[in-house]
Amino acid sequence: MATITKRGNSYRATVSLYKKGKYKRETKTFKSKKDAELWTLEMELEKGRGKNIAERATLFPDFYRNWVETVKKNDVREATYTNYMRTLTIVDRLFQGIQLKHLDDIVIQKSLINMLKHILKKQLMNLC
Repeated sequence: MATITKRGNSYRATVSLYKKGKYKRETKTFKSKKDAELWTLEMELEKGRGKNIAERATLFPDFYRNWVETVKKNDVREATYTNYMRTLTIVDRLFQGIQLKHLDDIVIQKSLINMLKHILKKQLMNLC
């Protein structure tokens, strides 16, 4: 079942998924209610055909950028939005080429460790 919720100047569409005994939700934000209704209808049809709509090939940096620009922009103060935008460069560097369907806690941990190694190496070079 799908739901559409008005959030400020946008609409959030949610489609419920049930797989292997667990419920999940797929959400997306739209500027118009008509676009949200169209997306939910398409997702429900895909779900009815047996397609796993949670397995998304979208790159995580693209997903994050879209989320910041469509969802957070109208929901947070300007300073907070600026911090989200600054984080984009870090997300782009850490998760370059990683699709949502491949993102899990291990991938995130390895990316953070690699970033910390790079920062520490840079600091040690500056000390010498």
